Amino acid sequence: MKKNILKSERVKNELTQKQVAERLGLSIGAYCDKENGKRKFTVREALLLEDIFNFNIREIFLTK
Repeated sequence: MKKNILKSERVKNELTQKQVAERLGLSIGAYCDKENGKRKFTVREALLLEDIFNFNIREIFLTK
């Protein structure tokens, strides 16, 4: 996954980490780890990110 693309999308959409974490059903700590690449998103979470940010998940998960 391309580093910081999730943060860029989150900021562009004027969302906090807490707001995205809540939409994904994660703690803020778990989301922060995933946004920073320390942990991986599940398929379910990736699909939810697609809806939250209105983009194709391939753009972030298949881009290096």
